[in-house]
Amino acid sequence: MEQSPGHLLIQFNVSDLEKATKGFKPSYKIGEGDFGAFYKGIIKLSGKRTHVLIQQIQGHVLKAKSDHSWVKELNTIAAMKHQNLVNLIGYCLSEGVRFAVGECKCYKSLSHCLLKGSLSWGKRLVVVQDAARALAYLHEHQIVLSLSSSSIVVDNDLKGKLFDLPSSRLDTSPVSI
Repeated sequence: MEQSPGHLLIQFNVSDLEKATKGFKPSYKIGEGDFGAFYKGIIKLSGKRTHVLIQQIQGHVLKAKSDHSWVKELNTIAAMKHQNLVNLIGYCLSEGVRFAVGECKCYKSLSHCLLKGSLSWGKRLVVVQDAARALAYLHEHQIVLSLSSSSIVVDNDLKGKLFDLPSSRLDTSPVSI
């Protein structure tokens, strides 16, 4: 893994991510989104164990953007800080697949929790309100993303966080009124 000068993100190797997820073991998978699977894991950063969420991005999303423009977009998004956004810390570019890596102690995706009925209605409301706060924050910065219950993760404190940012579209065009 390495951090490029002038960039906020760490470029991980596939082997780093395989080690973090024990070879993308099914028990480490916390959800499945429109663009790929989400895994939890632990990566050593600066000698300290860091809990991470890894989104494996496959399919048509790979063809929509060049590696360069995708990484540029990730760096812009990594600068966005909000308590209900998973803190984007890195990425991995590999043959036929991309990965986005965020710092988060994850429980499961909201989608999984809804299907299994593992959250009370009160907790569901808290998670959705958390996600709405993050979405409002992103919209203030003209960042638009495709939102689904798979892209909302429930952390170990049962708080909702958004992490579908790699598939987002930055709208930096000027707005005329």
